[in-house]
Amino acid sequence: FKTSMSIQAVPETGYVFSHWTGKSGAIIPGLPSSFTYIIEAVDTTFTAHFVPNKFYLTVLSSNPDWGTASPASSDQTFGTTITLSATPKLGYKFTDWSDGNTNSSRSYTIGASNATITANFAKADFPLTVNNDGHGTTTPAGRNEYEYQSTVNITATPSTGYEFSHWQNGDINPSVSYYVVADDSIYTAYFKPLYFTISTSVDGGSSKGSVTKFVDKQAFGTDITITATPAEGYEFDYWEGTAESNESFSYTVEAHDAAFKAHFKPLQFHVTTKARYDLGTVTPASQSWDFGTSLSIGATANPGFKFAGWSDGYGM
Repeated sequence: FKTSMSIQAVPETGYVFSHWTGKSGAIIPGLPSSFTYIIEAVDTTFTAHFVPNKFYLTVLSSNPDWGTASPASSDQTFGTTITLSATPKLGYKFTDWSDGNTNSSRSYTIGASNATITANFAKADFPLTVNNDGHGTTTPAGRNEYEYQSTVNITATPSTGYEFSHWQNGDINPSVSYYVVADDSIYTAYFKPLYFTISTSVDGGSSKGSVTKFVDKQAFGTDITITATPAEGYEFDYWEGTAESNESFSYTVEAHDAAFKAHFKPLQFHVTTKARYDLGTVTPASQSWDFGTSLSIGATANPGFKFAGWSDGYGM
């Protein structure tokens, strides 16, 4: 009795002293967390009450232009659990929080000190598909993903017999630079056939025959028909410039100019020469001759006879 004693309320980590209550449970106003009490002649009860402390949580984005983080920075009560959310902007992606958590929306429990948590963002990858019409190749080719806002160099290379025509957007440069956007993009290369000169001629000139002529150049891969037509008294012999043996053949235009020359040969006709009733001789003897050959035919009468004329009416 009448002894003095020191009473102190010590909060655990994360808590702060609030107030004392007496034996009846009523709040004892104005009584500090540490005080001196003199023992009285009655039983006495002091109960210390504590409440969670508040700590400041700073919520940041690693780059506000790339994404946002919520909630806003504020005082938070120790021990409570809040939801943190990271929202990337168009073209970007959330990677992780500064504490290593990789969920864009996650729970976070308030600790016993002021804290800073940062949402990290990075540029996202977006697909680019590069196609072609089947008459060439592209670099790169097919579907690939590239970092947002990066530059991809695309080149179109034609196959043999073709040349680059245009991209699907009308660009006629075979090498272009593509700036990666936040979307699924497609580039398609179009090619067109090259044109080549097809020359045809007749060996010996047009008096022997004719051949199909091509005034305009012909597109690579086109099937054309080339025909040799002999003039009267001639027949087709062979082609120069191809192994084809028929006077008319189909040719698929290759990736170079081509020349074909038709050769004709004269037809042969049999000329019969004889003396009527064997009253003389005729030269040359009966035989076949090439069309157009000039012959000198002579008749010699036997002794006692004279040349009278030819059967075709020519005179003496």
